[in-house]
Amino acid sequence: EDSTEVIRKIKYDARTNSFVGFVSPLDNGVPMPQSFKINSFEELKMWCDTREKAPLLNVHIVQPIPSISDQNKIPTSFILSAYSVNNKLTENDVLCRWKFMFENHFKRQIRIISFSTDKYEQFYISYI
Repeated sequence: EDSTEVIRKIKYDARTNSFVGFVSPLDNGVPMPQSFKINSFEELKMWCDTREKAPLLNVHIVQPIPSISDQNKIPTSFILSAYSVNNKLTENDVLCRWKFMFENHFKRQIRIISFSTDKYEQFYISYI
């Protein structure tokens, strides 16, 4: 898990009929999908007047572990999720999100061995 600074801007995603670039609302640390699905121009205007444009993009990257029978072939990493955030995450948000990810992958018989992140304070405190 890592965050990177982005240019603050709002873009329309025609595939989901929603806007991206606002700070994603969290539910127990988990971003709520398609929170900015558009219903009217007035709704978009209200969001622009009251919602924060995200300064950061949070990304979860997965690195699969090679199977015992094929240890010489390293699987390719891939992006699991990416969503807009600000720097107001709490340690509890991070821990709840990691717990959610662990439990939901476990249900699908995907085992998460560990989580890692950079030195971003809220993530670092979660390790302690």
